[in-house]
Amino acid sequence: MEPIILSGISKSFGDKIVLRDFSATFPNPGLTAIMGSSGAGKTTLIRILLRLTTPDAGTISGLDSLTPSVVFQENRLFPQLTALQNAEVAGTKGGSGKYWLTRMGLGDSLSLKPDSLSGGMQRRVAIARALCYGGNFLVLDEPFKGLDIETRASILPIFREVKREKAVLLITHDPEEAEALADHLVRIEPYPSNTR
Repeated sequence: MEPIILSGISKSFGDKIVLRDFSATFPNPGLTAIMGSSGAGKTTLIRILLRLTTPDAGTISGLDSLTPSVVFQENRLFPQLTALQNAEVAGTKGGSGKYWLTRMGLGDSLSLKPDSLSGGMQRRVAIARALCYGGNFLVLDEPFKGLDIETRASILPIFREVKREKAVLLITHDPEEAEALADHLVRIEPYPSNTR
């Protein structure tokens, strides 16, 4: 599979320059950690890669054959659905919801609705949903937010498996997460005019 290659990507919103002549190569398969301070352009970059935002300049190759699945910063669970229904709501091309929820340590919580789950449990349902959906391009936006150290450690091996099969992008502020998972690290710095 060909890597995802970004060349000279620029994006502004009004007078605010978010990305200027940004270039990077993301291995496929493999996991790239994207790090940078708040406001550096990480979210904008992800929106461009997900084709939710169009860059003002630059080119991207390697995306045309990819189907993304996403773990958003927010859990975005449907309150009226059970954990299992939430996991399978987008599809099951990547495996059954029961399989992934069990791997997440939630095998006894399949029939519970989000208001009966802790914040960390809800986060794991959101992760299971992305894995259940499948796709061959996984985007993780602060995926371990709200998880305790033990729970996080228990699910890291899942992503070590997944990154051997597809391109994975991990947005994180945690150097330990990047060190534990990443094959490749990309740092995004705020454009100078935005830091005055």
